[in-house]
Amino acid sequence: MKLLIPALLLLLNACVTGEVIPHETGNESNSVYYENAKLEINKETDFGTQDRFKIREGKKLVFVHFYKYEDNPQIADDEFQSIMAFELPADFESGTYLDNEILELDPFYGYSCYCVPVNEYKGAEGSLEITKLSAGQYSIKADFDFLYDFDNGTTQTEIRWDVKFDETFIEKK
Repeated sequence: MKLLIPALLLLLNACVTGEVIPHETGNESNSVYYENAKLEINKETDFGTQDRFKIREGKKLVFVHFYKYEDNPQIADDEFQSIMAFELPADFESGTYLDNEILELDPFYGYSCYCVPVNEYKGAEGSLEITKLSAGQYSIKADFDFLYDFDNGTTQTEIRWDVKFDETFIEKK
């Protein structure tokens, strides 16, 4: 026991003064849209999985934003990626959607992480601004939260998923 306490103090001191290896994150995002398309969401698959939606041939514009956070090997389970997709009429030029108006777009939002699992979103708070810049380009600024109910059998609480990006979407042919 007499040796255990000094050994623990040395170990604690080594952890406090130990050098942290720097890690550069290489986050990546991809923002594209499809013309003459439609978004098909399969509600029978688990929520949050990327195979839950497909882009088919149709008569609308379908926008897809993918974000991946580069994980830090120094931190366990910090990996994260998300994908959001929604459709608009083919002749859409510009508009702003506020709060639950965002849900009128029937968006798909999925994520993959070591996170609390949630069910279907029940609301949205914030804004989604969409502007056509030119043929083949749209500017989209998202700054909103999807709202979910989480019930683990003991407590029920509201969970918010922050969706934030300011990107130029390029037509994918």
